[in-house]
Amino acid sequence: MGVGFCLYVRRDCLRDVGGLDADVFGKGYGEETDHCLRARRRGWSHRLAADVFVYHAGGLSFGARRARLLERSQRLLNLRYPGYDAFIAGFLSQDPIQPLRRTLDERRLLGLKGRLPC
Repeated sequence: MGVGFCLYVRRDCLRDVGGLDADVFGKGYGEETDHCLRARRRGWSHRLAADVFVYHAGGLSFGARRARLLERSQRLLNLRYPGYDAFIAGFLSQDPIQPLRRTLDERRLLGLKGRLPC
């Protein structure tokens, strides 16, 4: 599943699947997940670029609206894609990217060279 703050979508996928559904999801939370699920239904696959770092300041764009937007998008996704929550729970329990996260954490710790993180 793609993450909206940094998502690369191939042009041929956009032509096949269509764009992000801003009419339903608005600007923020859910539109990228909806697009990825529509793409998956049409046979497209998702790839993780594990060798790329993109800084993200975690939801600052939405301020106090963040929690409401997240809740709304979850409801919409579950209505549109029955079983979505179970799909995500299954992914999280399998945790296929755990080795990548561990490698990243190890490299960050090695980079501290005796300094303690704040």
